[in-house]
Amino acid sequence: YLDGMDNTKAPKFLEIFGKRCIDAGATAIIGHGPHELQGIEKYKDGLIFYSIGNYIFETETVQYQPWDAYVNQGYSPDMKVGEYMDRRSKFGTAGYGTLWEIWNAVMAAWTMEDGKITEVKLYPIELGMDKPRSQKGVPVLNGSHETLEYLQKISTCYGTKIDIADGVGTIRL
Repeated sequence: YLDGMDNTKAPKFLEIFGKRCIDAGATAIIGHGPHELQGIEKYKDGLIFYSIGNYIFETETVQYQPWDAYVNQGYSPDMKVGEYMDRRSKFGTAGYGTLWEIWNAVMAAWTMEDGKITEVKLYPIELGMDKPRSQKGVPVLNGSHETLEYLQKISTCYGTKIDIADGVGTIRL
């Protein structure tokens, strides 16, 4: 992890917030923010996805980066994005580009009966961590057992059981 912290567990305030949303009538809470997967919690008749990970991460193919990103690194704001990204990542050896958990995520689809979730399917996607710059950040379904097993592991602290078969995770409520 970039900061040495365990980012697989949501901060306490998000756990409280997610549960309050379910208590207020929400069926599912879908979070994103830490740029990586976090666990899934079954709570009452709802589900809290603390973070489903990144869906699109094309930071290397945009035309511009923020002005302060260049200045904070001591680079000219006229530098091309590709050169900036190469320098910032020490040519692919440091930062987000090296972290598996940033480049893998899940899409979730669920079945409902009588207004309640009965089953969730989790479809792993990857964003091309090892692909050329022009293909990085584009989501592709990949059926990765590794991603599903990782999500399964980090969801156990919430008591959520994820079954894995044929490249799809399943949660039954």
